[in-house]
Amino acid sequence: MIIKDTTENLRLSEIVVILGNFDGIHRGHNLLVEKAKQIGLENGLKTAVLTFAPHPLKVFVGEEFRLIYTEEEKIALFAEIGLDYYILFPFTEEHRNMSPDSFIQDILLDKLGVRAVVVGSDYHFGKKAAGNAAMLKEVLMTKGITVEVMEKLQDHGQDISSTRLRSAIQTGNLKEFEELTGRHFHIRGKVRDGQKLGRTIGFPTANLIPDSDKMLPPNGVYLSEVIYQGQAYRGLSNIGISPSLENRPYSVETFILNFQEKIYGQEIEVRFLEYLRPEISFASLEELKAQITKDVELVKAK
Repeated sequence: MIIKDTTENLRLSEIVVILGNFDGIHRGHNLLVEKAKQIGLENGLKTAVLTFAPHPLKVFVGEEFRLIYTEEEKIALFAEIGLDYYILFPFTEEHRNMSPDSFIQDILLDKLGVRAVVVGSDYHFGKKAAGNAAMLKEVLMTKGITVEVMEKLQDHGQDISSTRLRSAIQTGNLKEFEELTGRHFHIRGKVRDGQKLGRTIGFPTANLIPDSDKMLPPNGVYLSEVIYQGQAYRGLSNIGISPSLENRPYSVETFILNFQEKIYGQEIEVRFLEYLRPEISFASLEELKAQITKDVELVKAK
């Protein structure tokens, strides 16, 4: 997958583009992707996704807004899905004030050379979100551009949305997140070199420091799955600050079962499968070791 930026001297052609924020990349978004791939296959077009960066709500809401997936995680997911292009539309002040007509002409037609567009029915664009999916279809169809407007997908009588995903993450409802997205919630990053205290008690951990904008489930201990170089391993992960230890940063620490490699600086993905227990402050490392031993036995039994 090729990554592009609309601020570049970009001149593409013969593509079908999917428009949206794609914060959570849920099952509704998957339908947009499937439709774009179908159009691309039938018409000999490359497939692309165009998304804002940073997320518009990050600009308007500020520090309180957290991302379901970071930009790097979204790029990795779309690469796995198999699109040809990932196109970033920087949400700068200039672009925020771009009229809907300018967005259509300058970005979609001139820079991207779109032949087809796939969009959700709730999509808005342009200054003050004045443009919508119906307007987009009306304008582009007069120029011979195919526009597919997809209705929201529902689950249990409710729209599948990033709002529902956020609620599932915040409450630790990992099962609902999986049902709405078709995948486990995860964090991806490079393993940091830590204090290596886990190694001294027989449980070395791979430590990730989350991006400050990244949402995570409630603090606690989780059954997890670790993906490293395409292989999956069972894991025991702690989200939080490790209250038994001093001066620990907020992190995701994972003991990987049946794994001996040193992976500092290497990229891993940690998937959260099930909440096991809250973080506990222990009086000694011996007590901590005893509890982790119990946790590992529980993980092995699942």
